[in-house]
Amino acid sequence: MAENLQRPMCGHCALKEKTTALLSGPDGGINPRLRPVYEALISGPRPQTTLYWFTRSTGPATLGAMARDELEISHATFDTLPADRTNTYLRDLLTALGVLPPFHAELERVSPWLEELLGTLPAGQSEVLARFARWQVLSRLRRQEQHGTLTHGAISAARATIVVTARFMNWLTEHGTDLADIEQGDLDRFAEEHRARALALRPFLAWCARTGLGGDLSAATRPTTQPAVTLSDEAGGRTSSCSCTTTRSASTPASPVSSSCSTPNPWPGFVACAPTRSPLTPSASPRPRSTPSPSSCRARSTASSAPT
Repeated sequence: MAENLQRPMCGHCALKEKTTALLSGPDGGINPRLRPVYEALISGPRPQTTLYWFTRSTGPATLGAMARDELEISHATFDTLPADRTNTYLRDLLTALGVLPPFHAELERVSPWLEELLGTLPAGQSEVLARFARWQVLSRLRRQEQHGTLTHGAISAARATIVVTARFMNWLTEHGTDLADIEQGDLDRFAEEHRARALALRPFLAWCARTGLGGDLSAATRPTTQPAVTLSDEAGGRTSSCSCTTTRSASTPASPVSSSCSTPNPWPGFVACAPTRSPLTPSASPRPRSTPSPSSCRARSTASSAPT
């Protein structure tokens, strides 16, 4: 009895068959709008990696739903999906391939992040913060985008302002104070407890003054002058004063670069999002160059001036 032996398909053939089935529309053919995605998938240099992505990621399911017209192929669709790494990467990919129009990815992610934050606040705080964030903070970022001056630093500062404002309103609630009733003394007490946060409240306080929600209040500022240090010269008994400015040491650990893209990446040539600095995990930094001790500072120990 003859056996019906079937040769296994190669990786490229298996990938092409699976991709065709995934991206086929209701008429049985590849969805025309997703044709660039189809070409990118089947032409990848490592078909086994892409096949593994098919089984381990939720991205293919989203693409399949778009191909069958169950999900609209638009940025609005991604706004309704969870803002996780897979959906972020898929959205960036569709934009890079021309399936979706260009957009400022980092700016667009502020809105869903804001909605999540507002959902954690009481109704009164949420309403005020929503108005401030949308009318003041986000509108400013949109203008910067239109003028081509929007930067990662501006978006990070905007997020920090919104977070500090939410914490300040929580602080007011804990102390039984309404936003309309706060006085300079209340703000000074908050600044004593959270000095770094108080500085970030300036945009919110200015907005409250303009809109009539609060009085003309100002956040405390850090002192700008540095202390003078007097060093003694042992040899001649003279004293010399030098102003010492506190600077960041060259030996301070640098922050590593991390990317929020999903893994595995079926398209190794495509980088979906710009690297961002993580403030959490320190990494090794270059060793500082030692500097000779000045003659007027010979009182310093030998160990403090020796190379590390």
